[in-house]
Amino acid sequence: MEEFAGDAKRWFFTEPGSRAILKMGNFGPSKLQSKISAPGVMALVGDALYVLERNAFALGDENLVRIDLKTSKEDTRVFGSPRSSLTSMIPIAGGGRLALAETLANQVIIVDAGLARQTATVAIPAGHPRALAVRGRCLVVGTDDTSRKVLTFVDTSLAQPAVVGEWDLGSAPNRFKSVFKIAVDPLSKRVFARSHEACLGCATSSNWLVMAEPPANDPAAVCDR
Repeated sequence: MEEFAGDAKRWFFTEPGSRAILKMGNFGPSKLQSKISAPGVMALVGDALYVLERNAFALGDENLVRIDLKTSKEDTRVFGSPRSSLTSMIPIAGGGRLALAETLANQVIIVDAGLARQTATVAIPAGHPRALAVRGRCLVVGTDDTSRKVLTFVDTSLAQPAVVGEWDLGSAPNRFKSVFKIAVDPLSKRVFARSHEACLGCATSSNWLVMAEPPANDPAAVCDR
């Protein structure tokens, strides 16, 4: 099992090797009637389960599939053709929308979860978006690039979501290679960022965690208004 999505009453897990999505019930797990290639990260929105579909081992052949939980069958592929490296997904504050990082296209895609339709794209100037989190009305985007350690803040409350600020994490230790995962403390606004780099045969791990404090004159303060 790799990924989880759910609420207080419904739990779903992915089993990529068998192309299965498992639903945990009172009598144990059962498989949904879906056949999604290497199901990845998921998001539960009402009676729909959105699943990232990965059609190849390499990045660049992904789609987003909507499963109707009333029938347990996939009923919509959001994109008419495969995307360029969809790597992560998160519900946007306010509900009803999803944000997806399209890493190699250097952008974030906004999807209306009720309509299963793309509504906007936002270019990420720092490039290679992967890590996603939420701060107030903003989406926080981490750049997965060893040459740039940046957090980008996107105001998703605007009619056309737009970048409103960046934090530069360039002062992080050298072992912090890039921004792979992030979490935001809603009270202090601190961002906890984790790096990850596969390095077979290395003597030390490249997994590293840093905590970023809001800078003076925080450009992302607009996110909290």
